[in-house]
Amino acid sequence: PEEAYLRVKGRGRLGAEGLAVLQALTAWREREAAHRDRPRGHVLEDEALVALATRLPEDARSVGRAAGLGRRKVAHYADKLARLIDGARTAPSASWPTPPPRRHKAKGAGDRAAALIALVEERGAAAGIDPALIASRAELRSLAALEPDERPTVDRPVLRGWRRELLGEELLSLLEG
Repeated sequence: PEEAYLRVKGRGRLGAEGLAVLQALTAWREREAAHRDRPRGHVLEDEALVALATRLPEDARSVGRAAGLGRRKVAHYADKLARLIDGARTAPSASWPTPPPRRHKAKGAGDRAAALIALVEERGAAAGIDPALIASRAELRSLAALEPDERPTVDRPVLRGWRRELLGEELLSLLEG
C-alpha cells in the first residue's frame, strides 16, 4: 500500500509535500478497498486523490469541494481524509517521498515516436499481430524521448525475445537516426 501512489496518474505534477499526501491517501485507499472487498476506484478515484494532494484542503468541509466528491463519499470519508492529509503534511519533510527528476523530451522526440509507432503498426499488420501486443504507444514514446547518448536497454519488453526478433533492431536503428 505504501507504494501504490507510484501507480497514480498525475503524480508527476506534485512536489514533495503533495507526494507525501498522495502516498498517505493511496495507502489508505488500498487498505480500505481490501477491507471492503471493492475495487480501489470504487473507494476513491485517482483523480480525486491527485486533486486532494494538489489542493491540500485544511478541513473535512473542504475535502469534498477539493476533490469533487459526492455527498455519500464526503459523509463516509471526509474526516478520515482530512486527518490523513494533515498527518502527511505535518510529518517531517525528510520522510516525504522525493519527486522524480523532471525529464525533458529530447529534440525530435515527437517525430521519432511517430516513426516508431508507424513501424510497429506496419510490422504488426504484416505479422498478423495487434501492434498493442508488440509495444504500447507509451513505451514507444518513452523510447523516443531518450537523449541520443542514452542507449535503450534490453530491460524493455519491446527489446526482448520475439519482439526483438520481429523489429527490435529496426527500432534501435530508427532511434539512432
